[in-house]
Amino acid sequence: MKTFGDTRIDLQLDEQRLRETIIHNEKVNKNRDILKRLIHCVIFLGKQELPFRGHDESRESANRGNYLELLIFIAEYDPDLHYHLSTSKVFIGTSSQIQNDLISAVAEVMGETIKEEISKAPFVALMLDETTDVSNAAQLSFVLQFVTDSGVKERFVKFEDVTGKKRAEDVAAMALGFLEEHGCMGKLVAQCYDGAAVMASGLNGVQAKKDALKDLFDYIVEHHEEFDDAAILSADGYLSNLGNFEFGFFLSTFNEIFAHADVLFDILQNKSFDMQFCLTRVEEFCICIEGQRDRFDQIYDETVQDTGLPTGRRAHGDSRSHYKKLHNGILENI
Repeated sequence: MKTFGDTRIDLQLDEQRLRETIIHNEKVNKNRDILKRLIHCVIFLGKQELPFRGHDESRESANRGNYLELLIFIAEYDPDLHYHLSTSKVFIGTSSQIQNDLISAVAEVMGETIKEEISKAPFVALMLDETTDVSNAAQLSFVLQFVTDSGVKERFVKFEDVTGKKRAEDVAAMALGFLEEHGCMGKLVAQCYDGAAVMASGLNGVQAKKDALKDLFDYIVEHHEEFDDAAILSADGYLSNLGNFEFGFFLSTFNEIFAHADVLFDILQNKSFDMQFCLTRVEEFCICIEGQRDRFDQIYDETVQDTGLPTGRRAHGDSRSHYKKLHNGILENI
């Protein structure tokens, strides 16, 4: 009876632990909600293809970058986020390191989701496209296309820096490593390439294709007993064309143009692209065509090395000037 009405110490401690646990869980839930908002901002900027960082992210700056400005804008209508940005001393979520960590985390989750989709797909197509970014570094994009129960899927996976690795062997090694990493080596049914990194390679360029055709036609002429007269005459005519300077010069010139024109044609024929995207691709095509002017000397010299100097009436006078005028005329008409 002496202890009747007294509070037991062990029960008080249990109540204190319970309150601390409840407070801790509330903080965890609030932090998760804040982190969810930060992740949504990362996803939004990535979806809209907007840069994250600003040139000046100080409080006095008029533009602190898209990521910070978006958080500040949301905080005006979100009391919890506003309180977090105003009072948090340990983790705010606005530093460049945190931004990079969030981007990497989102990319990792997306990558795992893509791998899971690929694992269920019976067939896969690989698309590689080389382009140059604002820092003049050559970037090779990896895109996978496959079919799922919901239809055809096309997934951009990553960029790879190929500034010093533009040979066909290097590109092939990267492509094989990429396919191995995503577990689709045995599912590959199609490949699509575009850009200078692939088109200019020693194995896939126009010169390699000319050499392969020449070997084929040489074989037909040398083993004429295995072929009919029509095939032999055609092969002999094609061999003559492959050894003709003018044919080789125009073949190389139009190969450079069609490498970009075919891509633009497919874009303009696709009704799903918006007007601004199409105009941007047209401007890029015009820049590429204008850049072909600087390629004349290389095309001319490679053709001379392959077929010899031009003969016939074209050879009279300054043949280089004559073909340069033809080259410029083709580009201007395009």
